[in-house]
Amino acid sequence: MPHSFTAAATIIAAAFALAAALILPSAPGWAAASPAPAAAACCSVTINGSPVTMTVGRPGAVAKKNFKASVGEQLSEVLTNVVTSDDGCASLTLLNPSGGTVDSSSGCSGSPVGVGPDTATVPGVYTVEMSLDSGATGHAKLWVSAPIGIGTAPENKPAPAMNVKRVGQGVERTFPGSIGQRLDVAVTSVSTSDNGCAF
Repeated sequence: MPHSFTAAATIIAAAFALAAALILPSAPGWAAASPAPAAAACCSVTINGSPVTMTVGRPGAVAKKNFKASVGEQLSEVLTNVVTSDDGCASLTLLNPSGGTVDSSSGCSGSPVGVGPDTATVPGVYTVEMSLDSGATGHAKLWVSAPIGIGTAPENKPAPAMNVKRVGQGVERTFPGSIGQRLDVAVTSVSTSDNGCAF
């Protein structure tokens, strides 16, 4: 009997301690568990989605947007409609999920700024940063783009168009091939909105 009584008393004491831990309010002198830190929100921009506004509202601040990418995706990031209070320069930087720099570029006097295409080597959340001259404020539109397929290109037949309708986005056409074939591929009659280059 003494052993049975001791065991019952121990169980009751443990149950009381558990109940007290559950119902006692947090107050000075009582230890309370801290809430888990909130995970970083994702995502503020999507690949091939609508452009988003990046705003630097305080001199020296850095505007940030993020998106998810998978291994092997080819990504380009472009700032358009760049407006700065000093008609100065804007810098665009792409960071990998670990915070390392993947690519960066800058432009001045309201010109577009772009980086890429860069291939994602790890999956996860990538961050785009926009910074301005140290004393400036401003804003711009951010586009995050990846190539899209637009059909096939037949061999030895009239060439179909390759139209890029989104800044930073490449277009692709495919064609069948056989072992030993010798093929030449060319893009002609190139016209761009900035009188720039095609790749």
